[in-house]
Amino acid sequence: MPLSHPYIYIGFGFMPFASVETLRKVLVKQVQRPVVLVGTAMMILPSGERQDSKLLYCIDNVPYAWLLPQCSMMMSHGGAGVVHGTLRAGIPAVIAPFTGDQFFLAALLERKGWGVQACSNLATLIMDDVVLSIAAADKCAAACRELGVVMSGIMHAPAGAAALVMIMEAHLAVTARLRIAKC
Repeated sequence: MPLSHPYIYIGFGFMPFASVETLRKVLVKQVQRPVVLVGTAMMILPSGERQDSKLLYCIDNVPYAWLLPQCSMMMSHGGAGVVHGTLRAGIPAVIAPFTGDQFFLAALLERKGWGVQACSNLATLIMDDVVLSIAAADKCAAACRELGVVMSGIMHAPAGAAALVMIMEAHLAVTARLRIAKC
């Protein structure tokens, strides 16, 4: 599978996603960029096969740390693992949240300029949301590349993971104080 930066990662893991065939048509006809569909919910083709003039590639499972740095964008439900991989790769996120912290992460990334929330909930996702969100997320690319460089430097420094945790905890503490102050 020869990948290059134009690929968009789209995956919803095991999340139920009934509109995968409609999504395929929209991606081919309107987005017209190469896409890697990842996860069991996205398997419209046998794993490893291509379709539609090599614009779509399906795979059932692949490590984020390997795939995301080779992509230009990620679209998913916004689980913590894929969001971390996306930020670390320095690419924008398009999130269609489904449950739990995914709504918080979608709002946070949009507020920071590192991605967009495609819809209010994965169940309400329509294909216009996909097209508009991908276009909006393209505008976040420079800020995401900058963040990816910073995160990579921290992660590869001595005690890098500990430093990153301290930075994130400090940010969350400030965010929590701001929320309490609004009450």
